[in-house]
Order: sequence, then C-alpha cells, then structure tokens
Amino acid sequence: MGVLECGFGWLPFWAKRMDEQAVYVGGTAPLKHAPSEYITSGRFFCSIERHEGEDLFNYVTSVFGDDVLMYASDYPHSECQFPDSVDNILKWTSLKPETQAQAPLGQRGPVLPTRPEGDQRWNSDCSRSRRGAAPIRTTRSRRCSRSSTRRSRGGSTSSGWRRCWSIRPGPVLSAPLLVASWIASRTKRLRVGTAVQLLPLNHPLRVAGEVTTLDHLSQGRFDFGIGRSGSPRAYDALGVPYAESQERFFEALEIMLEAWKGERLQPTRASSIASSTPRWRRARTGAPHPPLRMAATTPETFPRVARMGLPIFVGLRGMSIPELTEHLGVYRAAWREAGHPGDGDVCLRIPMLRRPHRETPRWRSRGRPSRTTSSARPTSPGRPLGRAGTGPVERRVAQAERLASLSYDEILTTKVAFGTGPGLVDRLRQLRDALGVTGIAAELNPGGLLSPEQEMRSLRILTHEVMPSFK
Repeated sequence: MGVLECGFGWLPFWAKRMDEQAVYVGGTAPLKHAPSEYITSGRFFCSIERHEGEDLFNYVTSVFGDDVLMYASDYPHSECQFPDSVDNILKWTSLKPETQAQAPLGQRGPVLPTRPEGDQRWNSDCSRSRRGAAPIRTTRSRRCSRSSTRRSRGGSTSSGWRRCWSIRPGPVLSAPLLVASWIASRTKRLRVGTAVQLLPLNHPLRVAGEVTTLDHLSQGRFDFGIGRSGSPRAYDALGVPYAESQERFFEALEIMLEAWKGERLQPTRASSIASSTPRWRRARTGAPHPPLRMAATTPETFPRVARMGLPIFVGLRGMSIPELTEHLGVYRAAWREAGHPGDGDVCLRIPMLRRPHRETPRWRSRGRPSRTTSSARPTSPGRPLGRAGTGPVERRVAQAERLASLSYDEILTTKVAFGTGPGLVDRLRQLRDALGVTGIAAELNPGGLLSPEQEMRSLRILTHEVMPSFK
C-alpha cells in the first residue's frame, strides 16, 4: 500500500493511536499484528513532502526506520520543482551517505528495488514500486527483458550496425510502457523501447503524457515504437471495430504530435477530442517527443510512413525477401521525394534462435522454428479472412497458402535467423546486405516454447558473439 500527496508527519501519531484503538476498541476482524507492525512490514509506504522539512523527516525515520518513507516526484504538478526535485531533497545534510548514494532519480535515472532474498513479506519483485514514486533505499539490477543498445544522447553504449539492436523475448506484454519504465529504472546505458504500442486502443493524450514522463525518467533513453497490429483479437476484446484501426491509428498519432507541440487540438470525427494541452518538454534535449518508429506490414503503408519521415519496423513473416526489398525501395523513394535527409531508417524484426551445437532429430521433430510462422498465418484464430480492415482477401489467402506450404528448411533460410554464433553473424550480414536495414529487432522466443534458460543462452550468444561483430 502506498499513501501519496498527503504529507508524512502524521504517521507516528496515527500509528500510536491505531495500536491503542486496536486493543481498546477492537475491530471487525482479529489482527495478527499491531497496526504499527504492519506499517514497518515492508508493504506500506508513504511519500515524503519536501515542504514538511528535514527535521520531520528525521523524526519519522527514527520511529519507523528507513523503509517506510518513499520519494515521489509529484510530476507533472507545478509544485513538483522538476527537474530539481531530487536535488532539493539531497540537500538535506542529515541524510545518510548510503541514502544519498542510492538517490532514485537525477543523473542516475529512476531506481526500483529488488526483492530481498527469502523475504516473504514481499508479494512480487516490484511490490515496492509505485507509479511516479520509488523508495529512497534501493538496490540495482541490470537484468532486463526487452531493450535496445543504441547510443543515446546521454552517452549510452552503442552496439550493432549504424543504428540499433532490439531484443524482444517471450510473449506479447500487456503493459509495455510499465515494463519499459521498470527496465529504464534498472539500467543506466541501455536504450529502451516498445515494439509496438497499439495506438488505436489507447487515448492519445494519456499515451502522450505517459510517454513523455517515461522519456524524462529514462533521461532520454526511450524509443517509442507504434503500430495498430495485424490481428483483430485485441480489438474484439476491447470492443473496438478493427475496420477503424487504420483511421484511429493515424488520428491518434496526429493528436499526439500536436499535443507534444503544445498546439490547441481541433475536434475530429472519430474522437472529438479538443483541448488546450501543455507544452511537454523533453529532458536535456528539448525535443518535443522521443524518437518514433512505426511498424509497416502492408504495401500501402510504406510510402505513407516515408512521407511522414518516420523510421519503420519490418518483418519477413508475411513477405518474402524479394517482396520486402520491393516495398523498401518504394519507402526510400517516397522518403527522398518528401525531402527528408538520408535514405530512411529500417529495423528488421526477425525471430533469432540459438541452434544447439548438434541439431538432434528431437529438435527437428519439435519444429520450434516453424512455430514462429503459425501466429502470423491469416487463418489462425483471431485472424479470420474477410474481416474489415484486415486487407484484401486475395492477399491474405496467398499469405496463408505460402506460409502453410513452407518446409522446416525453408523456414530456416527465409523467415528466421537460426544457428550458432558465427552462423547468426553470417545470416544477419546477408540480410543487411540484401535489405539495407539499419537495425535488428531480435525475437528470442517467438513461438513461446523456449524456457527462460534457453532464452538466456540465446541472449548470451547474441550479446557476446554476434553484436560485437557489427560494431
């Protein structure tokens, strides 16, 4: 439980009164512990208010210890004193050196704690983390689940060729921005991004505000990948017509771009959103929003995105290499015609699987790489043919027949990157030269059949043997 924005000096009196009332008055349910013991159990936190001052902070911590009070920035309220809110707290001379060294924000970026080994009071690894808040006493971890290691404006490490490497393990995330915030809090040099956030299923102003906050908290290390998804399943679950997904996507993107500029929004037919929005400023760079990258999966999308000047994600599940090469040619031509500098920016999203040193018949019989294409088949559940918004029926029938006819060996050579470290290096070089891509988004467990240990082995090969070859 976290108590925010109501001060903290009242805690000792409240705890003493609750202890007394629990004994004298009783309650509707028996308590196993005194109320004050629940406060100090590691599952209750109260945010500090700078205005209550250092003396009151010291008194409360002398009563409850160091694990109850929690720093909260109060961003984006005007009284939060951002970006100096952390420095103003650290000016308190009585803070313990270890507390100052583990400051949750500032140049280090936000930090959330890890679960103490064997501590059963904690419900989950992130039970202490709260939106917009982090405890003062924290520990660090560099383990992350999806990140990119492109050089950032804040001195992030550069890995991969020219632009970016992205790593995406496991199944689709239900809350990508929350996970990105958690990753950013536990790293200092990695860039973090989404691939992709579905704009039609979210209110654009809310997403714009959350993305801006995440960009601030990560100190400019966030890349915002956006798309609308080729599957109606999520739309059906939320009651949003998939036939409107493309219109809703570009409307939401337009609203977000205008909001980031601080312009007054005009009502549109689909959303009727009109408001005067604040001018959100990015940390350190002053740019209106973090870098954007859009998923492009249909032929008509490539020139439209190029004219907007947006980098793209592409994949090989629904297209062959010759087909994708043709569409990328259209994308780059439209990019140049629109007057944008350079030749566009393309990141290839591809399943990347570590092959055992000896490919056994059991590995072949399980057909793990073939699982990577099953979710992309237009006839799979949630992708019925003929649904409005899913594209021409003829195109999707052709995709279904082509994917269904692929053999195991054809999947290995046309749809995935599969092999040992040197084999993966050769495969990625071939794709780079054939498609002219500037980055890779590696899916380490696209079929959802690999164990965490197998994913980690693939990740170690990728980071230790493959990525250094492209520096």
